[in-house]
Amino acid sequence: MLRTLTVENYVLIDRLEMELDRSLNIITGQTGAGKSILLGALGLLLGNKAEGGAMRDESRNCVIEGVFDVEGYGLEEFFDENDLDYDPSLTIRRVITPAGKSRSYVNDLPVGQSVLRELGVRLVDIHSQHRNLILSDDKFRIGVVDRIAGCGAQVGEYRLVYDELQTAERELTALRAEAERNRRDEEWIRFQVEELTAANLREGELARIEAEQSVLANADAIGEAIVASRNALDDEQMGVLLQLKTIEQAMSGVATNYAPAGELFERVHSALLDLKDVSSELATAAEHIDADPERLSQVVARIDLIYSLQQKHRVTTEAELIAMRDKYSAQLQTITSGDERIVALEQHIAELRTEALRRADEIHA
Repeated sequence: MLRTLTVENYVLIDRLEMELDRSLNIITGQTGAGKSILLGALGLLLGNKAEGGAMRDESRNCVIEGVFDVEGYGLEEFFDENDLDYDPSLTIRRVITPAGKSRSYVNDLPVGQSVLRELGVRLVDIHSQHRNLILSDDKFRIGVVDRIAGCGAQVGEYRLVYDELQTAERELTALRAEAERNRRDEEWIRFQVEELTAANLREGELARIEAEQSVLANADAIGEAIVASRNALDDEQMGVLLQLKTIEQAMSGVATNYAPAGELFERVHSALLDLKDVSSELATAAEHIDADPERLSQVVARIDLIYSLQQKHRVTTEAELIAMRDKYSAQLQTITSGDERIVALEQHIAELRTEALRRADEIHA
């Protein structure tokens, strides 16, 4: 309720300070005595727009200040939401400068006009004949009764529990709807998880087995090429290694008498060593090249499986398939744990209902 109203430099008022009683206060006077001016000042204090000509002396600020007793009004949440300091003794001040600029303060903290208007609606209802009144609002009337009964704080506590209950019930409804959708998809998702898990996918596998498939499919031709190459190098009569050995010996024999032969010897010797390495590697390769139709069939089947999975899930790599498997696994886990979440939330809602009823009984008593 409004306890004091101070008005400075507003219309006809130089300075006025008015204290109001907790009971009914009536201001009377003849037409033109200034009753409406007081209402106008109160309206400015509650966030109304300042009209031109509001100042009595245009060289000074117009200042309107009101002190309200708001204990039991349940305004704590409003103050928290707007980063304001709550005090049961609320001071609102409105300052209008000669330049027409307006500043508003709540408990000495600056606020915007929209915040001031929202707060004003919660404090005072200014009405006149033929105007729709907040008195027709059931919530307002109940709030007045609660404040008169002195149970505003209890109502605020009840509202916190009730709001939490409403939030939990909305969450439960959403969870149940999600669970229903998930149950329809569970069988399909489970199949995807099982199929991708059974594939035992590994990153980089496709490139490796495609290379193996190419070797297995051409094993005969590769083996023949290796044999021919080894024969060309190692033939005991006309092999390249034998020919190079002959050249090496010839250059070595004349190197002391013919200087260029020494350089040629070194080059032939180096080539001979390289080709010996080639011959050794060909021998090793020959041991690993084997036409294995059974292994080829396994590799082709594996390649077909990976490509079919990539096509099915519209991806291009094994890494993406693994990511799809993990995603479906997470969805399946959500489905299987959804019932547990619903049960826990149902229990929490039951506890909130019990608490809300207990607090309601306290208010009723």
